[in-house]
Amino acid sequence: MAKEQEKGLVVYESRGEGRGAPDFRLHSGRDHDAGDEGVMDGIPKGLCQCGCGGLAPIALKNDKSKGMVKGQPMKFIRWHHLKNRYGEKHPQWKGGRVNAGHGYIFVMIPEHPRANKDGYVREHILMAEKALGRPLPLKAVIHHHTPEQLVICQDQAYHMLLHQRQRALKACGHASWRKCWICKKYDPPEKLMIRSDAIYHRSCNSERCKSKYQLRKGAQQHG
Repeated sequence: MAKEQEKGLVVYESRGEGRGAPDFRLHSGRDHDAGDEGVMDGIPKGLCQCGCGGLAPIALKNDKSKGMVKGQPMKFIRWHHLKNRYGEKHPQWKGGRVNAGHGYIFVMIPEHPRANKDGYVREHILMAEKALGRPLPLKAVIHHHTPEQLVICQDQAYHMLLHQRQRALKACGHASWRKCWICKKYDPPEKLMIRSDAIYHRSCNSERCKSKYQLRKGAQQHG
């Protein structure tokens, strides 16, 4: 590859056209002169036009809508046409407020400490901080029920407890009741076996163990 560069050739990447196709192709470096049609916005043709300096892939087909000419370098490396096009510069800009479904709204505030990788923050977090008059504590979690009913939880464990009680209240009318994982029915805690890894009725667990024993015994007899 070094020899080709000494001859004034530039190496361009290619995705190949089938088994045994070369991993790269060569284009003459002559069309890289200043003022030539191979230069776009001061960036030589063959290099990604986002300015990253990477080599653009070779087009494997003609596509006028994308400015692709088969056998010629494409304008951008995949997805690089959106590079540095955040916020209002992005083609799908919708005002910086996005409905993510399930009652969650995201607002674009890239500098916010709780912003995701795309620069968006959950709106209920902003509402809670506005009510507090200061940023949320590091481990605080917002219990999001409705925009008018937000609860600032001290940590994720308390947040999950609220969801658990909410589900119980909706299912049986008693927030403190728990659900047996075997029969899926709710009952007062005193009628259940509550362990760190499971909650169940003694009778349900007994029936389950008997069923498993019968299955094993039947398998051994037929084996």
